[in-house]
Amino acid sequence: MALKKIALQRYKTAREAVVLIGQLAEEYGYADRAECITIADPEEVWHMEIAESGKGKPSSIWSFREANRLATVNWSRGRTLIEPAVREFEMKALEELPLVERKVISLVNEGKNDEAQKYVTGYTNNFAYAAMNRWEEIKVALWGMFGRGF
Repeated sequence: MALKKIALQRYKTAREAVVLIGQLAEEYGYADRAECITIADPEEVWHMEIAESGKGKPSSIWSFREANRLATVNWSRGRTLIEPAVREFEMKALEELPLVERKVISLVNEGKNDEAQKYVTGYTNNFAYAAMNRWEEIKVALWGMFGRGF
């Protein structure tokens, strides 16, 4: 709760607030097991999941995402859009990751650590970009589905 208050005192947007909470938790640690924090501004609503990362130096595990415009979604209808997309990316990862791993191991064995790092970063960025684009498509479809009512 203290992190949320600090973020809300310093920033005007929900997006800036959740980023600050994550950064503070990483730097100073997070003493609770886990929490979901929802922060909204007039334009956006963001949900943040945060948890302690275990013993050792102060740190945390956190992620956040933009909330859909609806507070409640009829899961049995919405899942027809969401589940196939998740399955698509799971299958893509299961298919591609062994190839990526072999390529990185080969580069590292050749002493090309910088090249291996660039390869992994490029692959990860491309995968994340594709996932975000797909999510934008799903958001539009969900809003079209539920914006007309249940």
